[in-house]
Formats: sequence, C-alpha cells, structure tokens
Amino acid sequence: MRKIAILLTVILVVSVGFLSGCVNEESRFIGTWADQKGYNLVIFSDGTYTNEDITTTYSGTWELKDDKIVFTVQEVDLPFSYSFSNNGNTLTLASLIKEEKSILTKQ
Repeated sequence: MRKIAILLTVILVVSVGFLSGCVNEESRFIGTWADQKGYNLVIFSDGTYTNEDITTTYSGTWELKDDKIVFTVQEVDLPFSYSFSNNGNTLTLASLIKEEKSILTKQ
C-alpha cells in the first residue's frame, strides 16, 4: 500500500510540473506587443489575438504547437518560430511560410 502511495505522489508531482511548464510558456505571450513601425499584436489568454498595422486590423486564434506559435486567421494557419529575450520583454517571430522576421517589444 505504501508503494502505491509513493508512486501516486511521484506521478502527481511530475504531472503538476509538466502542466505548469505549459501554462508558463503560454502566459509569456499574453499582452500587447509592438514594433517600431506601428505594428501592434495583442495576444489574449482565451486563445484569440488581434493585430493591426497602419491600415489593417486582423483577428483570429493562436496556439502553441510543436515548439511554434501558430496564428489562425480565416481558417489559414500561419506558423512562426519564436524566441524571447530581454527578460521576456522582446519577442522575435520568424515566419515559417515567407522570409519575414518581426521583433516586438512588450508594452
């Protein structure tokens, strides 16, 4: 009986650690991000986003998938590799479809 309790405790600790890692990664994206050209990206915790530049505003959904962030707009998936720097205040997104890179600062 004691072995089962120890095994269940280990499984619980590992599960909580794994799930908290996922939540923390997603929470790093939440907020308003902007570049110096007037582009704004707002990422919400409910899995939606809006982005706007000088002339256009788009909205859709987002998710982390296979170590990438995937934005979906009008049923089209737009995957990006990403990296954080500057203590999580700078987000670099590199499109996996076309050769574009955006460097955004958390507002």
